Amino acid sequence: MCTKAPENSKFYVFGSFLRTECPADLDILVIYDPEIVHPASAHVAYKLLFNELGRHTGLKVDYTLLTYSEAEQSNFVSLVGAVECSECSKLCALTEQIL
Repeated sequence: MCTKAPENSKFYVFGSFLRTECPADLDILVIYDPEIVHPASAHVAYKLLFNELGRHTGLKVDYTLLTYSEAEQSNFVSLVGAVECSECSKLCALTEQIL
C-alpha cells in the first residue's frame, strides 16, 4: 500500500538522522496547509504515511506537525537546522516514493 501525503505539504528532516551514520530514529517536520488538513485531524492524516516510512527505513519515525503560519512564527526550521527531505540525499530515495 502506498499512502500519499495530503496536498500542499512540505517535509523536513532534522535531528540525529542528519548527524550520524546510524541514527536511532527519524525526525520529520511536516508543514501543512490548514485549509486542506484541519489541525484537529492532522495527526490522523499523516499517521499512516509515517508508519509506512518507518517500515521502509526500519527506523522509528517521530514527526512534528506545524501549519505554515506556525512554522513561520516559530522559525522551527532554522532553529533545529532542518533540511527539506527532497534535499537530503540520504533520505531522498525512500521519501520520493512516499512523501
